[in-house]
Amino acid sequence: MWEINNMKKTLEVINKLEKDGIIEGYAVGGATALLFYTEPALTFDLDIFICLPGKLQSTGIIDFSSLYRNLEAQGYKADKEHIMIEGIPVQFIPVYNSLVEEAVKNSKPYEYEGVPIKVLTIEYLLVIMIDTNRPKDRERVRKILEEVTFDRHFFESLVKKYSLDKKWEKYSKNE
Repeated sequence: MWEINNMKKTLEVINKLEKDGIIEGYAVGGATALLFYTEPALTFDLDIFICLPGKLQSTGIIDFSSLYRNLEAQGYKADKEHIMIEGIPVQFIPVYNSLVEEAVKNSKPYEYEGVPIKVLTIEYLLVIMIDTNRPKDRERVRKILEEVTFDRHFFESLVKKYSLDKKWEKYSKNE
């Protein structure tokens, strides 16, 4: 398990990546983002959704080389799909569709121990989890629906906008 005490420094490193133009924007997502809205969910990494400079190549290949080079120059090493930053495994997830891109652009500012950070809003988190539809996401969605107050109208507009009606229907039957 990672050192929660190192989270502040890890977030400072991520903010510096944005300040230096290595990434164009970011937002904390996944189970870590849920900490800002409900009780913690078990997680082993910090998910950071990022916008990288430039556009996708025509091949659809995303170039992480400047991000990895920058972090390696600071002494942070890759470990499988993560980069270990201050002892915390960070998974950088590039925006992979228009929903995630919009979610990052509309992230909410917070502070963690005095460090400004951006976190996906609960409505976008819900819609992304419904879209990915992994077993752990289905469980988290059910928990959020039971425990968290959110803008239902905005959430439903996102479901409709991103054509997730059928997936959402499965959840709403079980509410």
